[in-house]
Amino acid sequence: MVLPGDHRQVRAVLSLCGRDSLAVVPFGGGTSVVGALLPCACEHAAVVALDMGRMGEVLELDSESRTVRYRRARELRRSSAI
Repeated sequence: MVLPGDHRQVRAVLSLCGRDSLAVVPFGGGTSVVGALLPCACEHAAVVALDMGRMGEVLELDSESRTVRYRRARELRRSSAI
């Protein structure tokens, strides 16, 4: 499981996983009691859970391009303290 804190870290993880043939399963929270984080690696060397919990608030979800834009969690903590 990896816990990226910003966009740059997500890109780095995805780049390394692609290079080393590791499957990636994004994870937004929960207990995985139903086994969502136990997918078959199939032709991949292993499976990496990409925990998005440190990324902060979702600003935009584009289902067509399958992308998500987040506000950094650090910004959320600062703004809630004001």
